[in-house]
Amino acid sequence: MPAKYLGCLVVILFGQGAFLWCATTRLSPTVDEYPHLAAGVEYWNTGTTDLYRVNPPLTRLWATWPVALGGYRVPQTDFFVASGKTARHEFRRGPMFAEAYGERAFQALVLARRMCIPLVLLGTLGVFALAVTATGNPQAACLASVLWGFNPIVLGYGPLLGTDIPAACVGVWAVFAVTHAYQSSRLRDVVLAAIWVGLAIATKFTWLILFPVAVVAIGMGVRRSALSEKLSTRRWLRPLGATCMFAFLVWAVVATAYRWQNLFIPLQDFEFTSQMLAGPIEGMSGNRWTGTLLGALPIPIPGTMLEGLDLQWQDFDTPRPAFLCGQWQRGGWYSYYAFVLLMKMPIGWLLLLAVAAKWSFRWNSLALACWGVIGICFVFVSLKTNMNQHGRYIWLVLPELAVVAVAGFNQWNRILRSLAWIAAGEVVLTSCLVFPFGLSFTNQLWGGPQAASSLLADSNVDWGQGWVEVARWSKLPNETHLPVAIVRPHWVNFAALGIDTIEHSDLSDKQLSELATNSTVLVLVSIDSRQMLQSNRTIPWMDVNPQVRIGCCVEGYEISLSSLQTLDIFWLRKPPL
Repeated sequence: MPAKYLGCLVVILFGQGAFLWCATTRLSPTVDEYPHLAAGVEYWNTGTTDLYRVNPPLTRLWATWPVALGGYRVPQTDFFVASGKTARHEFRRGPMFAEAYGERAFQALVLARRMCIPLVLLGTLGVFALAVTATGNPQAACLASVLWGFNPIVLGYGPLLGTDIPAACVGVWAVFAVTHAYQSSRLRDVVLAAIWVGLAIATKFTWLILFPVAVVAIGMGVRRSALSEKLSTRRWLRPLGATCMFAFLVWAVVATAYRWQNLFIPLQDFEFTSQMLAGPIEGMSGNRWTGTLLGALPIPIPGTMLEGLDLQWQDFDTPRPAFLCGQWQRGGWYSYYAFVLLMKMPIGWLLLLAVAAKWSFRWNSLALACWGVIGICFVFVSLKTNMNQHGRYIWLVLPELAVVAVAGFNQWNRILRSLAWIAAGEVVLTSCLVFPFGLSFTNQLWGGPQAASSLLADSNVDWGQGWVEVARWSKLPNETHLPVAIVRPHWVNFAALGIDTIEHSDLSDKQLSELATNSTVLVLVSIDSRQMLQSNRTIPWMDVNPQVRIGCCVEGYEISLSSLQTLDIFWLRKPPL
């Protein structure tokens, strides 16, 4: 490979890493991050994987080992013993961790976030490797790496401690390894494919759908290579042996992530809560296999993994509030993730996908395999309409989308190639303009980032990442001299972010009397909190344009003091408080 393309890849990795590194301190903790941090630290300190069972442990194990070595501990309480195994304990113990360590908790989170950066860069290398294999052209691979590496989605979610982007990064290597093993059928490649598929499953449960596809692909690849053998028996024994070895190695990798705990427990010994595993009666725990032959069989799946799958599936049983294009409803839409991609993908990338679709279907078998993975994942998540809250569940396929966007590069003329690089430049420019709040990005076809809250909700727009900007704003000489009230999301720990506040119920009589002299106050509310409040009731002052905007996600409204009486608020410690 020419040195100039390797140099281009190094520049891409360095630039992406610099963006991610800076963003780790600019974004406040999201809903899931302290729970992930607490779960990882608990794993290293006690060896248990009970916390955050709805996601496999690999990402947080990698991210939190320096935090655990730093002497951090997760607070304990009897509540978690009394409430049973079906409770989501991490969402209580995560905030307890933040409260116990204050500003040190945020420092620990930044460290864990930065441990995730190598995983994102690993994904960029995977996109490059897959694109080189698909096209044979390192220039096309560099183009795909730019599309992936500087996507606002990747730079917005990548700096966070979570599973979505890391799972996409490990998954692209699993796809690459399986396709390579299918083509070569060599033992070494089959082993590597099994390791990568196991790692992908240990990162995100959604990648379980890759396992049967990979088994079939490995079997077909080995069978094809065995057709040249003279002994007909080997034509069947070799594929059978290869697939059995592949399945065993995948299982061994996943079991290792769970420390080989709770294996071979009879299925009937578990207590489930999802209708799929517990039974058809909604809201009742149980086990549909109790007293059956299958229930008496020992299950090779780690017990914590099976319980996590049950809790994850429970989320799909009951329709949840969903928001799309200004409409709230119970349960979602089959088209939800298609709209999310159309809204949140940069225009340059969408244009490249439209142009490349023709060539990727016509010319490239590896691109067809990428389309297959994209289609399977897309159908799987789209069918779960009861939980249309987070577009991030489809980020798994972003690396494959980057590859198919350049699959026809060799058939493009000079004009198309130049336009492709202009489109890639649009992606980079877009990310620079919205940095570090790529999580809130919406492309200009839908009105741009300022229109995001009218189109989408939850982690698609505001996941609580904007409060660091409020901390900076609170220390500046502000234009307003009004008392500042804050509608605090329940998971945000202001002390850990250095925001000096006091709860309304803790105000002294003197402070209350001073507040009473002000007919108007400035109330800060995050977009997520505003959307949740407006979905349940009408709050007239939230229907007007805010007087203040801080960062991406916090709005300020000047309202009368009496209008705050129904809200749970904190007060910023500044004059007159």
